[in-house]
Amino acid sequence: MSEAGEAQASLAEFQRPRMIRFSDCDPAGIVFYPQYFVMLNGLVEDWVSDGLGIDYHALIGERRIGLPTVRLKADFRAVSRMGDKVTLGLAVERLGSRSMTLVLRCFDPASGELRMQMKQVLVTTSLESHRAVEVPQDMRTAILRGAGSASTIDSDMKESRMDKQTIIESLERALESWIRHAVAAQLWQVQQQGGLGASIVADEDLVHIRVELGGPRNPLSELGRTDGRLPVTEAFLGRGLTSWGTPPPQGDDAREAWFLSSELAQEHARQYLLAEVREKRDVLSRFVEGWLTGKS
Repeated sequence: MSEAGEAQASLAEFQRPRMIRFSDCDPAGIVFYPQYFVMLNGLVEDWVSDGLGIDYHALIGERRIGLPTVRLKADFRAVSRMGDKVTLGLAVERLGSRSMTLVLRCFDPASGELRMQMKQVLVTTSLESHRAVEVPQDMRTAILRGAGSASTIDSDMKESRMDKQTIIESLERALESWIRHAVAAQLWQVQQQGGLGASIVADEDLVHIRVELGGPRNPLSELGRTDGRLPVTEAFLGRGLTSWGTPPPQGDDAREAWFLSSELAQEHARQYLLAEVREKRDVLSRFVEGWLTGKS
């Protein structure tokens, strides 16, 4: 066992031959780059079923365990043309408690020329709660059974060494993304009663954060809450003469309908909530501290 708590091992590469088809290519006759992701996603399914001996259909349909991608980095080295016979390969670079890092590639088996390679981080999740769960024991055992000399397999007992500041920064980015994509009804709910929350999964150098609305009260719950008051003035967005119009008074049932139909009110609520997240770092810090305390 190394000082970092890692067991050094390697995994033989799982491979499948593949012919480049007409449907894989663009009008130039070469593989349209998103098709590599389709091919390699199929390779992951084959690896689970044939390489690990775990029925992929049953894993998803009966056991309700998903393998969503949370990080992906790809390099495209050379073109593949219709009719080319290539090999797709998969190796496990890192196995954590709730995630795994795969190295996948497409290459010419005759010359060894690398066409495309990517590194993909998968997290094991419950398809009922959509939260991260431990890598199933039969999957972990099958991966470790194939260990040989090129990959690093993390010890099952190794705890995350992710620092607090990094988690806070990841939480801030996740909240900002949620706010930018929130629909009007979600913004209205936050304005009226707050309720923001998040689930955090830290696995080695990976932090996966899912922002949620509702659930138990927590330090994030009061972010953006105004009890229905207009959160900011037009000056906040520099709109100067732009007018709210005449919104129904607080407590009036028509006020919600007005908010849901007013893009200006929604944009002000969005900007106000973004400002709250950026200014109240102490709130984010308390949330992360609570999570770290519960994790220890």
